[in-house]
Amino acid sequence: MQTNLNAQCVLPSKTLARFLKTAVTPLFLYDEKSLVQAAQALFRAFSDCNGFLPRFAIRMNPNPTVLQILRSCGCGVLCRSLAELELAARCGFHGRKIAYEPSIRSAEAEKAAHTLGAVFVLDGAELLPEAMPEAVILLLRQQGQLRFGAKPVTGVPASYAGMEREALLRTAECLRAGGVGWLGLGMRLGELCMDEDFYPAIFAQLAALAQTLYEKTGAAADAIDLGGGFGVSYRPGFSGPEPDACAKAILTQIQALPEALRGLSLQMSPGRFLAAACGTLVTRVRAVKPGPAPLAVLDVDPAQCPRLVKSGAYHPVYVPYAAGRRTLVQLLTAPEYPRALKGVRADCRISLQRGEETLCEGRGELQFTETGVSGPAAFDISRRAASEDGKLTLSIDFLRDYPRERVLELLRARRAALPDLPAEELLTGMLHNRLGRMMIKYAGIGAQAPLRLLEDEELERVADACRNFRLALLGTEGFDCAQVTAGGIKTGGFDPETLESWFMPRLFVCGELLDVDGDCGGYNLQWAWASGRLAGRLGK
Repeated sequence: MQTNLNAQCVLPSKTLARFLKTAVTPLFLYDEKSLVQAAQALFRAFSDCNGFLPRFAIRMNPNPTVLQILRSCGCGVLCRSLAELELAARCGFHGRKIAYEPSIRSAEAEKAAHTLGAVFVLDGAELLPEAMPEAVILLLRQQGQLRFGAKPVTGVPASYAGMEREALLRTAECLRAGGVGWLGLGMRLGELCMDEDFYPAIFAQLAALAQTLYEKTGAAADAIDLGGGFGVSYRPGFSGPEPDACAKAILTQIQALPEALRGLSLQMSPGRFLAAACGTLVTRVRAVKPGPAPLAVLDVDPAQCPRLVKSGAYHPVYVPYAAGRRTLVQLLTAPEYPRALKGVRADCRISLQRGEETLCEGRGELQFTETGVSGPAAFDISRRAASEDGKLTLSIDFLRDYPRERVLELLRARRAALPDLPAEELLTGMLHNRLGRMMIKYAGIGAQAPLRLLEDEELERVADACRNFRLALLGTEGFDCAQVTAGGIKTGGFDPETLESWFMPRLFVCGELLDVDGDCGGYNLQWAWASGRLAGRLGK
């Protein structure tokens, strides 16, 4: 996949085309490499901060594989419900790697969190469980709008999450007195924060609170939880905050703290930063509604991706290839035989089959590749192969100029003339050596059997293998790998004398940008040169 930490991941077209031959859409594709890179970038940036722990909010993506990858990178998880706690446990999280942040009291969830040794994240004293937890994070309520320049980070005068400052200090003192062994202070403000000063500003407030708590009670906080919202760029031309700069600013603040507080560990929930670049929603266009602004009808439901219906939400869209678009491109087949014949060329007739029905034919040179077949003969039928659904096969005739009976005569004559020749040499001189040996294998005949022992029925099988060698078709290599493509702008929209657009004066288009393609043999090159020359005259 093509990816970076502040962008969507893009699966190469040929890979996606191959994948979608068997996959059912809609589906989410995740790139493990991108996920790991994002986690590693965070850990590198905050490596000098004591006990740094990023937690991933399970509600963002409850995919077990994604969670297990993050666990292997050293991340923790943030849970809001009993189901999320149970999922975290199944994925191997335990202890303080799990944070439980309830919105309402739940006896079952509290019991599960206690059993797992999770940290309780509380934004009100009323959410304290009956049994005293071992570890607690108390959330501070932000008073007033937090601004960076002219932009408020919080959308309301006071944040809905967290406790008033004085109430938090009283609760913290009570918790310490009640036996809580580990205490953290946190905030929940972020929503796609793109300013590098955001987290340092939050840290400054919480560090001041930790200092006040220590001065009033002598109790030192163990951690500061910066919350979520670490922004990434969804739109081209925008960039999210750099973790290195953020970490450097926070570390400077830590070093300025009283010695008793310099051991504060740092935690955060940067879910977008971790996951935004690793996932892609793959969907098919099922219909197009015409109109001044045509609408594409997709096979994805808002229930599967609620953000689709969020007003004003930006979604980068990548169209890797268009189903049915005409291309001259390599064909993907079942790999067993092509892989063994890689590099072999042969003059042949090749046909596209659905059962016994012939859909189209091509003639000329065929070349075997690692994943299928290439060459002019394959290219000429690929445009039809790209537009057909269902179970398809390729039938290849390597002796196209010989009727079946003539092939049998030649094989019988060779058996009579060279009775001791091993079967694998039967087609030497008629086909490429590797190809000839493969036809013997395809016909189910032992390679070392002398020709004199071959029955007529076996020779018939060899003849049929040479004239009807079948490969299961899996698809094409995709639009990106095409030698020639068609499916561009309709030629009816252009003046045939100048190739100037009827609808946009002074726009001249040529070559593959127009909906034109031809068979192999120089026709496409001729079109490219001729149309290029015509359009290049700019109507003169």
